[in-house]
Amino acid sequence: MSHRTALALSISYFIAALYCVIAASNVWPAIDGDGAAYFTPAVEWSRGHALVNPVWLPPLNDSIDGSGSRRYVYHGFLYQMVVGKIGRSLGAAPGGAVRAAYLIHWLAAVLTSAAILIWSQFTGIWRTLAAIVLPIAMLALSVSCHGRMEPLAILLIGAATLCWYFVASPWRETCVGITVSLLAFTSPTCGALAGVVLLIALFAVREPIRLEQVFGAAIGMLCASVAAIWWYPYPISDWIGGVWRHSHIYVSLTPFQGFVTTWLTRPDLPSFLLSFGVIAIGAISWLFHRGREINRGWILWIPAFVFMLALWRLAFVKSEAVYNAVVWTPLLACLAAANRQSSLRAAMLVLALLAPVAGLTRNALLLASSRSEAPSFAQLHERLATVDHGELAVSSGLWLAVDNPVRVQVTPSDAPTGSTFVEQQAYTGRSSPRQYDGYRLVENRFGPPITLLGLPISRGSSGWSYAVYVRDITAQ
Repeated sequence: MSHRTALALSISYFIAALYCVIAASNVWPAIDGDGAAYFTPAVEWSRGHALVNPVWLPPLNDSIDGSGSRRYVYHGFLYQMVVGKIGRSLGAAPGGAVRAAYLIHWLAAVLTSAAILIWSQFTGIWRTLAAIVLPIAMLALSVSCHGRMEPLAILLIGAATLCWYFVASPWRETCVGITVSLLAFTSPTCGALAGVVLLIALFAVREPIRLEQVFGAAIGMLCASVAAIWWYPYPISDWIGGVWRHSHIYVSLTPFQGFVTTWLTRPDLPSFLLSFGVIAIGAISWLFHRGREINRGWILWIPAFVFMLALWRLAFVKSEAVYNAVVWTPLLACLAAANRQSSLRAAMLVLALLAPVAGLTRNALLLASSRSEAPSFAQLHERLATVDHGELAVSSGLWLAVDNPVRVQVTPSDAPTGSTFVEQQAYTGRSSPRQYDGYRLVENRFGPPITLLGLPISRGSSGWSYAVYVRDITAQ
């Protein structure tokens, strides 16, 4: 690696770290949507509590955990336990858990960008440009899944890709076998796809598959599975049953629902369909050339076709699950960059990575605005502490700011309940609070739209701006 490339990479790593530190210190952004289902156990684990989800929103109810204890038994658990464990040493919850989540984001960006650069055939100015763009782009991919478990999956995939490059057989197969199992306990869907990727990797080597390679992969998967099952605080049979019941929610997603908003117009991953398409085509091109080199491309294409078909079903048909494609983008980028590079191919890959960079740049502008104008997380937390939790209801993104989410009514939508209702401005798309029948607005901390050079980049504050309503007894 040239001094120029090393300097560019170091600067980009520093910028990524700075973003993570500032965002974590502001407990930003709000973890809404899926985060209420998947990040809550991490916060509870960081507090030293049981691995539970105190924010029990439909469809996560007693049909998932019939014991009534709100145990976290319905999805991969390693992310929650790793973040919770690290979060305990990084300060009081929930801030410690959020700081741990951003540490995972940064490590994922470092490992995946390093892997792509090492695998790549970039030369000259394109290698330097890739060193500048890659860490920010990979951080954008990880941050787009903030509050979910995919950042740890991205980190694991990056680590496995580096191991495959540097470690000799059969130890590299052992490392990848470990990764397959860890991915299964992080996100079961990722684990299933990782098993197919392992087959692709085995078939893509020049020499025929040897018994010690298969044995090494099997030992790795077995050891990692035993360790994960031992660490998990509940019977693994309960977890398997919960994952099976929860999978029906995913299967019930309407095909291609939200395709435009998830693949094209999503602000943090703008035009992701184009970026992913360029990278995927580059990876397919690598597979084609690899098959010709080893003279047995037909056997390589069998698991590759299974992987592509599964990804189509899991991320395109079920468009709301675009995170399944985000997870594998770094690996596909490794293969695309490993192609014999022409200036045109290198330019297309670097340009494809600029789209997520633009998304993270927008996030940075919103973060800067939230620091200067919006109420801080600490101010919101203090305000909510003044309300009797038995009478308090909050919109779903505010669960993180309450001390005891079990006693607070967390609404899945902007539907007021309780004697006092607090609505968060973020994700409402509004610059002023709305009016609710039966409630009176008593405090307005909403912020104005955010603009850059006169151009709107957000219709309202993205920080911890809020509005407080109390039930209007006279209206009843």
